[in-house]
Amino acid sequence: MQIRRSLKIYFLFAVISVGTLVVVVFSTLAANFFVQGADLAMRYSMVQMGREIAESGTQPDNLMGFSIAQHWEDTPELVREYIPKLQTHLAFGKYIERDSWFDIPDVAAFALRYDGAPQGTFYISWVFTDIVPPLPEDTSDLHYYLRIMIYAVIAIALFALIMVILLHRIAIPVERLIDWAKELSSGNLNRSAPDFYYNELNKLAEIIRSSLQSVQTTLDREKQFLSHASHELRTPISVVRSNSQLMKRLIEKEGTEEKQQEVLDRILRAGMTMTELCETLLWLNRGEFDNLSTESVDLGKLVNQIRCELDYLVRDKEIDILIETEPGSYQLPSGMVRIVLGNLIRNAFQHTYHGRIEIVQLGHTVKIRNCSAIGETDESLGFGLGLKLTSSIIGHYQWPYHVEELATGRDVYISFTSVDDTAL
Repeated sequence: MQIRRSLKIYFLFAVISVGTLVVVVFSTLAANFFVQGADLAMRYSMVQMGREIAESGTQPDNLMGFSIAQHWEDTPELVREYIPKLQTHLAFGKYIERDSWFDIPDVAAFALRYDGAPQGTFYISWVFTDIVPPLPEDTSDLHYYLRIMIYAVIAIALFALIMVILLHRIAIPVERLIDWAKELSSGNLNRSAPDFYYNELNKLAEIIRSSLQSVQTTLDREKQFLSHASHELRTPISVVRSNSQLMKRLIEKEGTEEKQQEVLDRILRAGMTMTELCETLLWLNRGEFDNLSTESVDLGKLVNQIRCELDYLVRDKEIDILIETEPGSYQLPSGMVRIVLGNLIRNAFQHTYHGRIEIVQLGHTVKIRNCSAIGETDESLGFGLGLKLTSSIIGHYQWPYHVEELATGRDVYISFTSVDDTAL
């Protein structure tokens, strides 16, 4: 079984290891500096003593515990045995005897050569023996090695405890961040992130929330695209299916070539309509309206074409349909215009059961009126997905649009010109 790596354990051991390394290094430096300081103090004392002897003009054999000798052979035996003969002025030598670096020395010897005095060259030395008298055998005090180890263990334990507390204070906000991230959903993404105490964690939380918002926005747009596509493609798919069935019946009869060609043309137009709608909806889903090119659109011809495609919606209804158009082509985004007109005409066809539907196109303007002879209109429909998409397109292009509710229906007015164009 693979052991999962833990950032907390890794951080804890890393800090403890670094702390231990720092303690060992600085302890070693402190010990070396202590020894060097002791040597420097001893050498300074010997130099001062040599200056005093040179100034006094006397040659004592012993002064304040230091041995004074004019010849190297007259220095103490321990000095001659373990310290090489000093050859230059103020040359310093030492010898320390102990079992280990941590033990108190058993024997120590120091020597200094001093030249230039009236008495001539002389050597100053000091030999230490029995530095620390042996402890009584009945002492109850612990050995100092054990005390050092106890102090070291206590220090490391305190350091580790501090690091655990510090890590705990850092881990709590991190765990809160993890729990908060797990609970994020589409319903609470718009809420501001809570305060996680540390600035870095707050920034990370904001990045997570922003990233999920971006993903959710993409998902919503894809969902909207699928909904719009399924809604807008219903009509051309119905046209293809109905005309395919009609084509099948016409093929079985003779002398219907002209009718077959008409049916085939309607199928081809429906296919082109589906392609155009898919491309338009893709641009719309990306929010890139301005990338859609404009082309010459004959509004009258488009109205009649949409009317034929939606004929299946009124086939079994007692409805009189009046269409008035005039010839004229205008530079418009054809896909967007088809979606808007298709949804408005479909809305009128779907929600009128008896009565009259009037579609009047004059120039850029199209007016649609549906009146039910018995006051029967479906108020629960007509303002769903199709008109939501229509409103979005109309709002972007700023086409003048107006809906007036009537007693038995409604009037819809739209002009396929921008606000600036209508003001000219």
